[in-house]
Amino acid sequence: MKEINVPPVATPYQRELALVWPVSWWHAPDQSTCRCVSDPRKQRHEIWLADSTVRAPEPSLADIVHELCHLYLAERVDAAFSTVWFSDRWNKLSRADPVRFGQAAQMLYLAWCQVDIWVNDLRHSRWPEFTAADHSSFAQGVMFLLLKQEESVLARPETLLGLTQYQAEQERHSLSGSPDLFAVLLADGKKVGKDIRRLARNFSSLPRLQYNAAEDLKILETSIAQTARQLEFPINPRLISEEGIWVWDLG
Repeated sequence: MKEINVPPVATPYQRELALVWPVSWWHAPDQSTCRCVSDPRKQRHEIWLADSTVRAPEPSLADIVHELCHLYLAERVDAAFSTVWFSDRWNKLSRADPVRFGQAAQMLYLAWCQVDIWVNDLRHSRWPEFTAADHSSFAQGVMFLLLKQEESVLARPETLLGLTQYQAEQERHSLSGSPDLFAVLLADGKKVGKDIRRLARNFSSLPRLQYNAAEDLKILETSIAQTARQLEFPINPRLISEEGIWVWDLG
């Protein structure tokens, strides 16, 4: 990776969020989109940008601002809303048994993706146009997959969780202008499982953050553990404090 200057299109949004910790920007060619890392020990952030985003940041502005909102929650609530940090026990397992660690970590990441609901709550409260852009782009992507009959892609956990988030935000933000993708899939003969529909309802009814670390961390821990159970993942995610920061132990 190579450190780069902040993309000019991101500057006004970074300034408006009034982040306190310094933010460094990195060109990360192995990334498919944007990613952020918040280090509460050093009190600094990094945003990693994919090749395509570095070349043309404007089309990815909704994603960039999404990452900046992660950083805002890291500072105002806790870094657990921005970055997944693992307990010392699981970090040791990553070296001793990388296969087992990788499987468990992937399950946590999939369950943790619901953090994006809260991140987008914040972004929508300030810049609702990005919610509309995201939903339009996602819906077009699903329509394209249906057109090309890419059923294996539609069945991927990442795609299904993206659908649950889309449907949840549609209700959460009263987005009457975007299509009901569950209905679209059903009309195309694709069955939407009860578990996915239930998960979408759960995501839509997630409690709003109170910007109180103790309360919000409990909401985070409880809801992610619930999602892991609903997805029938054999992990028991819980937040524990180590060296002054909140990290994930997976049971």
